[in-house]
Amino acid sequence: MINLINKTTFDYKLEKAALLIKKLTGICINDSKKNLLITRLSRVAMRFYGFNSLEPYLDLILNNPTRKDILILIDAITTNKTDFFREPKHYQFLLNSALPDLLSRKPNISIWSAGCSSGQEPYTLSILLTEYKSKNPGFDFIIYATDISIKMLKQAVRAVYPYSEISSIEPKYKKDYFLYKRDGDALFVRPVPEVRQKIVFRRLNLFTEYFPYGKVDIIFCRNVMIYFDPNDRLYLLRKFSDALNLGGYLFIGHSETVPKSLKEFKQVSPTVYQKQE
Repeated sequence: MINLINKTTFDYKLEKAALLIKKLTGICINDSKKNLLITRLSRVAMRFYGFNSLEPYLDLILNNPTRKDILILIDAITTNKTDFFREPKHYQFLLNSALPDLLSRKPNISIWSAGCSSGQEPYTLSILLTEYKSKNPGFDFIIYATDISIKMLKQAVRAVYPYSEISSIEPKYKKDYFLYKRDGDALFVRPVPEVRQKIVFRRLNLFTEYFPYGKVDIIFCRNVMIYFDPNDRLYLLRKFSDALNLGGYLFIGHSETVPKSLKEFKQVSPTVYQKQE
């Protein structure tokens, strides 16, 4: 267990750590998340540094952290919840509405999976678009997948998942788009090379960096803005607008919204927005 000594000083340092995290990532940690912050930082203090209390770790990150220390801190504080084919209505809208609209204007599309975590979202997109490509000669696509967490990106590039993660998806996708391997009693899957090679993975801090690949036609950024305060959400949405081609689509999480004051986005479906003039 972590021992919390000199509680007044500790609370002050914890508050400064929360401000540092917000400065680095945009993630807003309020009083209701204080215990979560303590739990996550305590794990890092013990696992990576061997501290038997949290306060020396707070001193380290507040006074003289290295780049490695900062990256470990960011990995510890980010939440990474994702699944294959998560929120299927988004994918239905993509295939039935957004894609036909975009392809009426151009033969190829580019997608940005922002906050891709361990890769299930961009691999789902690649599976669906690879399937679409097989039925539509001349169509092509590229997916840029970014995340702030190096740990998650390593998992995404490795692309090996327990079979349980795809057990409930359509049999066709399980059959055509995954490789299977047993390790003892455990069964693991990996997307086929044709799916993997359509994705470019890169570490990117949405809050402090700009998208480096030019404009895209579609952005998926789901359940990321819920960790930002209102002003920072607006800042991020404007960055998304800058990265989208005119007529492009933004997909966000079902607990997120785009303010009506942001006139460049028009809602075209629940949690789906199109960039306007």
